[in-house]
Amino acid sequence: MKLKDITPNSTFDELIVRVISKNGPRLVGRTKKKYLTEILILDDTKSSVLTLWGKKYLDQIKLGKIIIIKNGWVKSSYESLQVSLGREGTIEFTDNEHPEIPKSIPLDY
Repeated sequence: MKLKDITPNSTFDELIVRVISKNGPRLVGRTKKKYLTEILILDDTKSSVLTLWGKKYLDQIKLGKIIIIKNGWVKSSYESLQVSLGREGTIEFTDNEHPEIPKSIPLDY
């Protein structure tokens, strides 16, 4: 599946994307504090934000690298779509290069 194919309030089996930037982690919440990290991801069709709660994958996510998001879900956040792992989702890391995925966001995205 490609980022252009995802829709709000739905799940997906697999997305292969490149990590463009990482914002966080930062502590959020008033009483029950949790770590939140927002990661800008990109495939050959679109960009989106991957939201991660906790610190599980943070040390492994490197800028410019390809990640495979499995069993994730999508929600609408303001005027964009936000990708998340939810309860069932995972991230796999690969050294395989995907030359079709740009290394930065093209101006026409």
